[in-house]
Amino acid sequence: MKVLLVYSNKNQNIDNPYVFTLKKELENIGCKVDWGLDLFWNNFEEYNIIHFQWPEAIFEWQRISEKELSMLINQINLIKERKITIIYTRHNIKPHYCNNPFTIKLYEIIEENCDVVFHMGYFSKKQFEENVRNDKVLHYIIPHHTYDALYETNISQIDSRKVLKIPQNKFVFLCFGSFRNNEERKMVLDGFKKLKLPNKYLFAPRFYQFKLSVNHPRSLIKGIKERCNVQHYTANSRLKAGFIGNEALPFYFSAADIIFIQRCQILNSGNIPLAFLFGKVVIGPDIGNVGEILRNTGNPYFNPKNNSSVVSAMSEGIEKAKAHWGAQNKEYATKNLNSHKIAIEIKSIYESVL
Repeated sequence: MKVLLVYSNKNQNIDNPYVFTLKKELENIGCKVDWGLDLFWNNFEEYNIIHFQWPEAIFEWQRISEKELSMLINQINLIKERKITIIYTRHNIKPHYCNNPFTIKLYEIIEENCDVVFHMGYFSKKQFEENVRNDKVLHYIIPHHTYDALYETNISQIDSRKVLKIPQNKFVFLCFGSFRNNEERKMVLDGFKKLKLPNKYLFAPRFYQFKLSVNHPRSLIKGIKERCNVQHYTANSRLKAGFIGNEALPFYFSAADIIFIQRCQILNSGNIPLAFLFGKVVIGPDIGNVGEILRNTGNPYFNPKNNSSVVSAMSEGIEKAKAHWGAQNKEYATKNLNSHKIAIEIKSIYESVL
């Protein structure tokens, strides 16, 4: 058995380590796994299984054309002619805030032609069955694995705050990952403003992720800050822009008291198993598989359209954190989401579908 993960292998210090950590763990248990886009286009015949992740990754996250979609359809037809099994891990229902019809069609092509779908929760399975034209597909629930082999989790909160220059007496809400639009920014800031906690501290290291660049003048950034009323939070928050590498990431999670999932639209979030790995309470939207796992593990959830719901979830999260609920999250992750266990489950499915 030989498996190809359809994902670029050019840069392993990437925003999301999901694919390369999964590949490494599969190899550790004796699974022959390659990854790369050139292999998909030029050497797919060597593999028994073609395993897609994010559809956009097939074209390296670039804006695609109708011609490229035709290339993909032809390639998939060749794969099917050779009876190679196509597996798809469903990270998203559709592209994030995308109005390009070709990218949306890209998702449809993968979903309608796969033989097997890995879902990270039952919500995704139900939604797929109701909305996708593919009656012959096999469904499996495979949770998002923790990055236990990648990150050091024994860093103390005191030391982490010293490194990041966060006051030790603050109760820290960490919003990790980029903010995708002003809707997310406004939801978090409005909720945080109304939260009644004297020593609260909002830490959002990628608040302006898509706005700070050589192509965006500072006048635009100033306008964003004004629309979001950011000036109200300068004393008890840190709102920045910038990518956080794998070496620095443990300090951010260790420094926090609560991890806040700042999404208004979402299916899955790798920040949940990551936060569990660090023994943190998580609050997030009651949407998709995110709401499902938060409900199942007793972590607070909210309606992102309702500010009172957001504030209530923050308040509940404070009580959960003080009651050391994060320790239960860590125990849950260690037992159910560790990368070795997930890799064994995936390898077993690989073998069974062949």
